[in-house]
Amino acid sequence: MMDDKTLKAKLRFVMPPTGAQTDRFKDFIASKYNIKKEDVSLELEHDTEVLGGFILHVGEDEYDWSLKGRAKAIKQEADKKLASGLSDRDIISVIKHAAAAHEFTARGFETGHVVFCGNGTARIEGP
Repeated sequence: MMDDKTLKAKLRFVMPPTGAQTDRFKDFIASKYNIKKEDVSLELEHDTEVLGGFILHVGEDEYDWSLKGRAKAIKQEADKKLASGLSDRDIISVIKHAAAAHEFTARGFETGHVVFCGNGTARIEGP
């Protein structure tokens, strides 16, 4: 979200980032959104539900490198394997395979919600 020239972002974490890490987050945001580093306003929020790692919110985008997000992604991969017809007793091998095959990268997601829908149009706003 931009106010005048400032892009607001929020970083959720369990362990607070160092000054150098905070600077790297601002560098990433400035590069990604093609703005000056000085125009990035980064709010830091302690959030134990993240479990570890971080979740970065920038406008409608979310970059999730949290343990909670990684566990959710592994569960989704395991659920797909189980839906393909494997039995419940194969769950451990399915989870091991999903964890081994999972690509641990921070991924960007667009986030938002529908606030109005009607007459063939929808209005969507972010978090």
